[in-house]
Amino acid sequence: MSAPILPHVIAPGFSYQHHPGHRDGTAGKSQWSVTETEERGIFDHSRMSQWLSQYLGWGVHVVTGQAVYLGNSDDSARSLIIAKFVASNSPKIWHGYPADHQRRIQDIPEPKILMEWMRLKYLKPAKIRKLMRGQPCSL
Repeated sequence: MSAPILPHVIAPGFSYQHHPGHRDGTAGKSQWSVTETEERGIFDHSRMSQWLSQYLGWGVHVVTGQAVYLGNSDDSARSLIIAKFVASNSPKIWHGYPADHQRRIQDIPEPKILMEWMRLKYLKPAKIRKLMRGQPCSL
C-alpha cells in the first residue's frame, strides 16, 4: 500500500495537493508539463495576485514576464496556457490542472482575470480575445 499524498502548506490557510491523475497520463485528464515545484509556484503566484476566490482560482506560468505553456490537453492535441485551481470544502485543500478553454467553457477564466493578465503583459490582446471565445490560441 502506498503512502498517502500529503498536502503542501503554501501559506497560512493555503494547502495544496498535487493530483496524480494530472501527471500520470490518466485518460480524460489534462497533464501538467511543469514540475510539481513549478505547479505550486503557479498556485502561490495566483494566491498572492488574488486570482483565487473562495473555491476557484486561475493562474498562468510566467517566465521572464510572459505566460508560457504549462500542460497538455487530455488528448495531447493542444499545449495549454491556463491553470485552474479548485478547493475541497473541508478541510480546504487546493489542487489544480491545466485548463482546456477550447473543450470546456468552464475552463475560461472570468474576464477581469484575463484583463489583468493582459494589463500585466503576460498575454497579448489577441490571445485574450481567443481565450474568451474558446478559440485555438498558441503562444
